[in-house]
Amino acid sequence: MLNGVGNSDCGLCITDFQERFTMAPTLVIHRPVDDVAASLHRSGIECDLGFLESMSKCNSALKGMHVHYSEINNSLEAISRHLVGEYDPDIGNEFIGKNIQRPISGSVEALNVWRV
Repeated sequence: MLNGVGNSDCGLCITDFQERFTMAPTLVIHRPVDDVAASLHRSGIECDLGFLESMSKCNSALKGMHVHYSEINNSLEAISRHLVGEYDPDIGNEFIGKNIQRPISGSVEALNVWRV
């Protein structure tokens, strides 16, 4: 994290991951574009809203389970069953309230897109 804030984004929709790994479970978290922009701004990154909107549309087309950002905690059991096939409420409770993010350096160029 940078200054106690961070952002977690997915460039999966701009890769061929789902074509190559057709059986891999995918979780797509939808967050309002304005919230994403504000989170990036707090991290010292400015990003074009048009780009964020296009990524949001791109992510909406991904196959998999789709959950709204505000419903993550309420969906932990369904998310766990989708990704790993089982759910442990004790582990689920550990994740509620956690903010797990990769550190970023402050520029969009510093973020890498994983390509397969």
